[in-house]
Amino acid sequence: DKDSKASADLALENLLQLLDPNLEKPSVDVEPEALQFGDLEMGESRHLTLTIRNQGRGYLAGQVRLDRAVEGLKLAAHLVRGQQTAIAFSVDASQLPAGHAEAAIVEVVTNGDRVVQVPLHFAVTRPIRQTIE
Repeated sequence: DKDSKASADLALENLLQLLDPNLEKPSVDVEPEALQFGDLEMGESRHLTLTIRNQGRGYLAGQVRLDRAVEGLKLAAHLVRGQQTAIAFSVDASQLPAGHAEAAIVEVVTNGDRVVQVPLHFAVTRPIRQTIE
């Protein structure tokens, strides 16, 4: 199954790194460089995907975490595994008031060559029809 293969690949990568500390590590790259949800009207939701790729040799493994709690934000997954992982982020502004804004840092922490920090931002606005009236 997929989980046991990922575990075996990670164990092999860890063993190779242990046997040869000079062996090139996986090299993490992310796209986009920032998760800018922009302005969301009250009640609106928006989705963005963070793609994490291994640009080097070996098996990339780790996790995605936030530097703080973000109201209204959901992550579809937290684990990074293999050559490429897509993590879906969703903001639901249905329970957030107008004027509410969030800014946070998404950290991609892996066995690769560096920790990647991705800024995340969104703000909640009143629906345009309410603003005009």
